[in-house]
Amino acid sequence: MGNSNNQTKKSVENPSLWKKLYFIRRKLTQAMMISLAFILLTIGEGTAQASIPEEFDLSDPAVSLFTNKTLTDNTVQQSFAIDNTNNHIYTVQVTASGQQLGTETRTYTSAERTLKGDLTVTKLSSTGTILGKMYLIGFGHGMSIGVEPDGTTAYLWTEVDAANDTTESDGGLTGYGNQLARFPFVNNQVLVNTNTSITKYSPVLDADRTTVNIDMANGLLTIRYRTGVVGNRIFHYSVYDLAKFKTGTFTPLATIDQPSSLDSFKGFVSYGSYLYLLDGNAYNSSTNPSGNTYITTVNFNSGVQVDRELTNAGSSLLFREPHGMSIQAAGTDIRLSLGFASYKSSTDTGKNANIFYKDAFISKMFDLSDPAETLYTGKALTDSTLQQSFAIDNTNNHTYMVQVTAAGQQLGTETRTYTSAERALKGDLTVTKLSSTGTILGKMYLIGFGHGVSIGVEPVGTTAYLWTEVDAVSDVYDVYNGYGTQLARFPFVNNQVLVSTSSSLTKYAPVAGADRTTVNIDMANGLLTMRYRLDETFFHYSVFNLAQLKMGTFKPLATADQPTGLGTFQGFVSYGSYLYLLDGNAYNATTNPTGNTYITTVNLNSGLQVDRELTNAGNSLLFREPEGMSIQVVGTTVRLCFGFGSYKSSTNTDKNANIFYKDALITGT
Repeated sequence: MGNSNNQTKKSVENPSLWKKLYFIRRKLTQAMMISLAFILLTIGEGTAQASIPEEFDLSDPAVSLFTNKTLTDNTVQQSFAIDNTNNHIYTVQVTASGQQLGTETRTYTSAERTLKGDLTVTKLSSTGTILGKMYLIGFGHGMSIGVEPDGTTAYLWTEVDAANDTTESDGGLTGYGNQLARFPFVNNQVLVNTNTSITKYSPVLDADRTTVNIDMANGLLTIRYRTGVVGNRIFHYSVYDLAKFKTGTFTPLATIDQPSSLDSFKGFVSYGSYLYLLDGNAYNSSTNPSGNTYITTVNFNSGVQVDRELTNAGSSLLFREPHGMSIQAAGTDIRLSLGFASYKSSTDTGKNANIFYKDAFISKMFDLSDPAETLYTGKALTDSTLQQSFAIDNTNNHTYMVQVTAAGQQLGTETRTYTSAERALKGDLTVTKLSSTGTILGKMYLIGFGHGVSIGVEPVGTTAYLWTEVDAVSDVYDVYNGYGTQLARFPFVNNQVLVSTSSSLTKYAPVAGADRTTVNIDMANGLLTMRYRLDETFFHYSVFNLAQLKMGTFKPLATADQPTGLGTFQGFVSYGSYLYLLDGNAYNATTNPTGNTYITTVNLNSGLQVDRELTNAGNSLLFREPEGMSIQVVGTTVRLCFGFGSYKSSTNTDKNANIFYKDALITGT
């Protein structure tokens, strides 16, 4: 099936002069395209995405960033946001009583400020020194804020247009914002919610209690909001592409409900595909003497709560009420930050600010030394040709296998049959839909797509959207096979003959000038990984946020080169921040009598090869050519699956499909 690290299995030796000129022209064109792509990435809006975000380890002991810092007012810090470009922290409080601000004609009590939704923003250094302040009149309760640096200017995101609700548990004594606002921090400014310098957004119809977080590292905006009627109101979280959101495109990348396990909600932050929630209360000698502050992790892609841990951070603080979360980037260290308000002393109940953080991630990779187990063997597919790759739909428990279409068939509107060589050159593929045990459930034909080196599947309800290469072409290095030059997304339709020019296809070209494009979908982590060739020589892997890529945002989270030293390439799959590669050949009595199939692990964030193991899975199979990889999820167990094509018997060289897996995870490196 596959190709070696730098060339295809079937190559044309001694290229003629025109072939050499062709290569030079393509190389020059490629260089220009790469330069243009680099320029576009460097001038793009926001912070460049540099890694695949992993899940924070909530069991990691918390470390103090700073404690007992005075803010502008003596009230509780409600939340905070960290500007990682300029190393500033912005805290927000309900404005203290007794102040007459801006054009106000009198002072206001604490209760009036709370009802009106008046907030005080304090700008701090990274060590907690006050650098400035700003007042927000009529905004909300300050449950969460975000900061978007633009050069040295910090644009704050908050709730705005505070309103009270008499059906609330406090009888309507608190004002909460019903829209989102973006505006620059201006030292000493008193900003009224009707000011024209504010840009307002209402992304969800009929929502209230809106609050916001900005994930600059990943170009995302997350809002918390409430919908429903009295007696049945539910909080939700929706995450958006930040740049598109600012232009008025309010299509969420994901939406989830707030878990029911929370107590008194005190803040949230998102980082990549994970949402972190803070809940708990201040110390109370009778009801909460030792603290009840929890952090909860939710996977945005699945909506499932994946962790919840009690934290004893700041356990010696007086009062110790949890308030606010943010992400801090300190060099290469990424920190999940959480805040607490504390008394100034045992005799002074004025409030100080305190911030702690956790910086350990849960990084797991498959243990390649784990013995392989059989998913199924000896399964017939639609055609008798070799399985090229496969993808597992873990929502509906189906597997999709792809083959180069067999000879002798006249499909769809074709006017004749085609030979095997013609099908391979045209890039015609046969997809077989299988049950989880390998029973054929359907088939589909793809005309003009590619070689089927890797495919992906994205389930949407009961519909499976397949991702493949498309628009097959051959080149001087392999005149026998057609390989895709773009990616395609389309629904599996049983018995359909789908032509590469069909309007039902959505096509993507995420990397300018790339060819030999193939794809994998990591649904568990909301990622798409593309393998592609540049310079007609070297292969690379780029990982994208799946939802953002579908909306046309082609900013890779990580890019890694294919390692040197691989044998014949036969497939890949990614899971989280790790890439797994399959290489090897079929048995050959002379050159490969005992098998040479290897699995290799690459850390996508570092680009380093971290493991490589020979596998003897399926060693009793006849022929045994490695073909394809995918991820299977069975309950809470995740499996690294890889396939082999085999002869049907010693006298029948038609091919059967076989899948094996490894399911042991170890700490990543």
